[in-house]
Amino acid sequence: MIKKQARQIYLCNLLLLSLIILLSSFQRAGTVRSTKDTKTQAPDKPNILLIVWDGVQAQRLGSFGADYMHTPTIDKLSQTGFTFQHCFVHQAVCNPSRLTLLTGLRPDAIKVYDNQTPLHKNSPDVTTLTQVFHNNGYTTVKIGGVVSGGKEDNMIWDKTIKAKGSWVGKGYLSPESKKIIAEYQQEHPKAKTAKGPAWDMADVSDTSYADGKSTVAAISELKQLKKGGKPFFMAVGLSSTHLPFRAPKKYWDMYPPESIRLPDNFYNPKNMLEYSMNKTSEIDGYANMPKYQEMVSDSLARIILRGYQASISYADALTGMILNELKKQGLDKNTIVVFWSDHAAKVGEHHGWAKHTNFEIDTNIPLVVRVPWIESAIDKKSDKLIETVDIFPSLTQLCKLDGPANLQGNSFVPLLLDNNIPWKEAALSQYPREGGKIMGHSMRTEDYRYTEWIRVANGAIVGRELYDHKVDPGENVNVAGDKNYKSTVEELSVLLNKRWEASVTPGGFNSSSAWGPLTEKSKK
Repeated sequence: MIKKQARQIYLCNLLLLSLIILLSSFQRAGTVRSTKDTKTQAPDKPNILLIVWDGVQAQRLGSFGADYMHTPTIDKLSQTGFTFQHCFVHQAVCNPSRLTLLTGLRPDAIKVYDNQTPLHKNSPDVTTLTQVFHNNGYTTVKIGGVVSGGKEDNMIWDKTIKAKGSWVGKGYLSPESKKIIAEYQQEHPKAKTAKGPAWDMADVSDTSYADGKSTVAAISELKQLKKGGKPFFMAVGLSSTHLPFRAPKKYWDMYPPESIRLPDNFYNPKNMLEYSMNKTSEIDGYANMPKYQEMVSDSLARIILRGYQASISYADALTGMILNELKKQGLDKNTIVVFWSDHAAKVGEHHGWAKHTNFEIDTNIPLVVRVPWIESAIDKKSDKLIETVDIFPSLTQLCKLDGPANLQGNSFVPLLLDNNIPWKEAALSQYPREGGKIMGHSMRTEDYRYTEWIRVANGAIVGRELYDHKVDPGENVNVAGDKNYKSTVEELSVLLNKRWEASVTPGGFNSSSAWGPLTEKSKK
C-alpha cells in the first residue's frame, strides 16, 4: 500500500513538472495552442477586470444550476469563460475574505479575522495583488466596495471611486423604507445609525441605487482607460446582494411572491455543535426583524428571499452593462475578466441568515474566469477544489508577472489548459468563536467537509463536525460521532492538521507535494 501511494505521488509530481515545463514554453512563445489546432496570440500585458459581488451563493446563478434565476450576464460569461463550481473562501465574512484575495495569503498568515482590522496593522510589509500590477506599469482602479478602505486605499490603488447619490442610510430609496428610518430616528434620537428594513424595492432606474452609480462610473472609467492606452487592473464591487437587499421594482417583479420557495433544509443541522452556527445574525440588526434568526417566520423568510433573488438579477444586469462597455471599447479581446463573490450567505438554509459559519452554504462561492486567448478555457466547467488564494498567482502567471514568493495559493492556469490533471484534494476555511478564543478549522475534500473546533490557548479540540457529501450535500447531519465514520474522522483529522500547519506560514503551499493524495480513501 505504501509503495503504491508513493508511486501515485511520484506520478502526480512528474505530471505537474511536465506541465510546468510545457507552460513555460507557452509563455516564451506568447501563444496558446487551441483545441482547434489554431494559434491565438496572447497580449503582452492583458488588462484585468475584476467583478466582485457581495454574499452570493453559487447555487443561485443560472449557470451553476439555478434554472429559476434570471442571470443572463453571468450565464453568458460562463459560456465564454471557465467556471469553477467548487471555489471556497477562507473565512465567510467580508474583510478577511477580500484580503485573502488581495494578498494571496490566508487569514492566519495576515492575522485578520474581522471587518475592523486593516490589512497593514498586522502585515505592514505585505505586497498586494494590485501593487504587483502597479509596479509593472498597470493603472489600478477601484470602484465601489471591493477590498480594504480608508487610508489604506492609497497604498493599494492608483484611483478609487465611491458612489454618491440621494439614498438614505444603507442605500434606501423607496418611500416605505425612508418612512421606517424616519420613525426610528424619532423614537431613538441618540442612535448613531437608524435601522432600516432588510430590503428595499423602489420603482427607479437601474442607475439610481449605489451599485448603479458605480456601474456608470465603471463605464466612464473604461472609456478613459481606453484613451490612456496603458494596461489596467480595474475592480468593481457591487453590494446590492448584501443586506439590505436592494433592487429596482422590475427585478422584484421577476420573482412573483408565489414563486418563492424556502430552502429544503429550513432547519438546524442534526447533531449541530454550539459553535457550528452563528448565534446572532446580521438580519436582526434591521427594522421589524425578530431578535433571534430562528424566529424568522416562513412568510417573512419568503419576502427576504425574494429580495435576495431580485438583488442578484439586478447585479447581473449591471455587470452586463460593464461587460458591454468593455466590448464597445474594443477591450474585451485583451482583458481577463474575473467574477468572484467574497463569500456566500444563508437565506434560510439551516434556519440561518447571512454568513459567519464554515458551512458549505457560506463558503462555496462562484468563480468564473474568462481568458479569451485560451480556447481550452472557453465554455468549460470544473469541479476541482479551488481557493481564493489561488487567484493571485493565477493572474500574475496569466500576465507573465513575478509575484511574491510567499503566496499560499496554487495557480489554476494548468486547469485552464487541461482540467483533467491531478489537483489539490482539500480546500480550507475557518471561523472564530468567543472573540477568537475558539477557532473552527474546516476542510472540504471531494467527499467530505470535516471541521475541528480548537481552543486557541492550548490547542485542545472542543468539537468535531463531519458531513458526508456523497449522501448529504446540504450538510444537514453531523456524523462525526457516528461509529461507522470513526476511521474517516481519524484520517481526515491527520490530513487537516497537516494542511493547517502548512497554512500558517506564508508560502507553505507552494510545493506541489503539499497537496498529495489522501493517505487512504474511505470506503464509507
